Amino acid sequence: MKILITGLLPYDSGKTTLTLMLAEELRNRGLRIGYFKPVGGHNGWYQYETVMHSLELGVLVGHDAYMVADRLDMLDIIDAISPLDILTMPLDPFSPGFRSTTYLSRMNNPIGSAVIARITSVWMGEATNRLERSSTYIFCKDTYERLNKYLRKTIDDLIEAFRSRKNTIVVEANTDYLEKILGSPKLYESIDSAMNIVSNMYDLVFVESYNDSAAPTPGSLDSRLVLVVAPSKIAVYDGERYKKSVLLTTYTSSPMFLTTSKIIDILGTPMALYDLPPGPGEESEKIVSEIAEFILRMAV
Repeated sequence: MKILITGLLPYDSGKTTLTLMLAEELRNRGLRIGYFKPVGGHNGWYQYETVMHSLELGVLVGHDAYMVADRLDMLDIIDAISPLDILTMPLDPFSPGFRSTTYLSRMNNPIGSAVIARITSVWMGEATNRLERSSTYIFCKDTYERLNKYLRKTIDDLIEAFRSRKNTIVVEANTDYLEKILGSPKLYESIDSAMNIVSNMYDLVFVESYNDSAAPTPGSLDSRLVLVVAPSKIAVYDGERYKKSVLLTTYTSSPMFLTTSKIIDILGTPMALYDLPPGPGEESEKIVSEIAEFILRMAV
């Protein structure tokens, strides 16, 4: 059983916090709970802890995936449950030949400030029946050359750590190449394949979307339930109805580029609505318990 969790706002909707609370509640009830983050992105300046985690693990990893994997004891397969991860860095606005308009344009585009991307393929070994994976890192030299000396040193350390891992290659390219890769349907087919493999390892897997994307990959739409999270509110939708609404709205384009807010109005009345209190406490635990009960009823 998969449950998709997506946000109504681009940032700070509360997806990761809700995922953790529900995952731990259901795990305490005896279920094997997994987690999957199809698409991850993080800024190494504002989220410097992700750089430290990546150096420690030898794997590029973002804040959300690391935090959940750490709590659910999944750090040993962090690259499998977060198969696409992108690190951005702030560019130097005074680097030679850099115009202010170009600087602003690239800084306002996540791909324009991307410096490293990791793409991990996942499969089950025939002989060992164990989870196997290999990673390709795309090192965007055009971004690297626009970083200050301290950030270039940080990137050098990361690349050295990644090169030392087995089944890993580093490809030097540029942001145009990365953008083409991210637009390839084959990439998302590979991510969905990894999601199916991981899903078979657990009773229930929470799939966390990217920002306010309606669905990070086509396969994430094959979820029993969808939880739409906003500050102070949670709406629960039937997965099949949600999928039809997304496909109706996107037609032939990718659901990743459709925001959740664009389909809320056509989804109709949610299966359930929950108010969230501010901060942790007994009332928050009560609400999480109620949502967990609802999930278990739907799983039967």
